[in-house]
Amino acid sequence: MGMKTKLSLLFYLKKPKNYQKGSVPIYLLNRAELDLMGSKEFASDRLAQVRDTCLFCCFTGLAYSDI
Repeated sequence: MGMKTKLSLLFYLKKPKNYQKGSVPIYLLNRAELDLMGSKEFASDRLAQVRDTCLFCCFTGLAYSDI
């Protein structure tokens, strides 16, 4: 928890020059887009694993960094 405070304070003190205060747009994927993503074939097993992990996160609500 202390780490978040330090990062938040650091961001507050040193905001990027192009930082704009305001809301951030949220883009949602619909079921058809998720199905399209799931049907994509990759030549690399690693990319297929990343796709599956991303879809798992979409359906469960977990953050990618929590996996």
